[in-house]
Amino acid sequence: MADSWCTIESDPGVFTELIEKIGVEGVQVEELYSLDDETMASIEPIYGFIFLFKYDSSMSSSGQAETDASAHPGLFFAKQVINNACATQAIISVLLNVPQIEVGATLAEYKDFAASMDPELRGLALSNQETIKRMHNSFARPEPFVMESARATKEDDVYHFVSYIPFGDSLYELDGLQAGPINHGPVGESWLAKAREVIAARIEKYASSEIRFNLLAVVKNRRTLYCEDIVAKKATLRAAAAALQASTDGSALDGLDMPMIEAYGAVTPEELELSRISDPDAPSLVNGGEPLPADLAGLRALAASLPDEITILINKIQAEKAKYAAWQLDNIRRKHNYVPFIVAMLKHLARKGELIPLINGATADA
Repeated sequence: MADSWCTIESDPGVFTELIEKIGVEGVQVEELYSLDDETMASIEPIYGFIFLFKYDSSMSSSGQAETDASAHPGLFFAKQVINNACATQAIISVLLNVPQIEVGATLAEYKDFAASMDPELRGLALSNQETIKRMHNSFARPEPFVMESARATKEDDVYHFVSYIPFGDSLYELDGLQAGPINHGPVGESWLAKAREVIAARIEKYASSEIRFNLLAVVKNRRTLYCEDIVAKKATLRAAAAALQASTDGSALDGLDMPMIEAYGAVTPEELELSRISDPDAPSLVNGGEPLPADLAGLRALAASLPDEITILINKIQAEKAKYAAWQLDNIRRKHNYVPFIVAMLKHLARKGELIPLINGATADA
């Protein structure tokens, strides 16, 4: 059992912590309850989707697997040869095919090592990647009894994860149970629109017999995204304030709370660290790289509006911190073994003579 991969829960908090433990930075996972434009826009940029569904071999993907690697040069695809690891493999399939993601040393070494291998050997190489397996298994639920001889039956529900990513000008489905990646065709103007079309069609195919689905999006870390925006807005605010103060018009600063504006323009160490912006005064940050308004009215309006916009972003960061704290607490609870506590509690109730009456009462109410 020590050499096996455990089953882990399909949860954005679990997957986000797993990604971070593997060494990937600037990425998190969000659960989706809708495929509408507003939902998609709220979590962009989106790197890929992970779709969980009840596996049914008779209802396969609508596309055909590309077994010739020359049809998709540079695309990293691995066959699934590990039981219970399809969730982690689906995540890795996204991470290793998005150039914008800094995957860290562990995944970079695995990708380099497996680059010349065929999909089957890549899957075997992943099964022997001890760091990834250890991080995956760290999310195992404590089990009071491990049944070595237990075997799945036909009645057991089996769930599977697949990934959807843009690659080149096409939408690809990466399913480790297939012979190769599945090309769903050109993405056109928006890969998200194409992905929504393909995923919705797949859900519709199952809709008559199955309602248990889970759709997750691998996205840019929201705190990093918001801090990038804050640093840019603060650079714009400082530049606008400096332009107003340099104006020869005596009324340029009338009605503006300059101490407040200057306070809002100061970048915090946390914002610099999370945004990964080395120079908060870089000209490219100011007003999105566009010139500031040439007129005083435009400058004044900009300086007056930015503090409110910065406040909104600060509040979003606080909400993300609260969400991460809740995820962390949930993950601690998932990993904790409550059996010793329950046994001790039952023994204590028995010593006090309260256990049997409680059992009898529960039996009578059943």
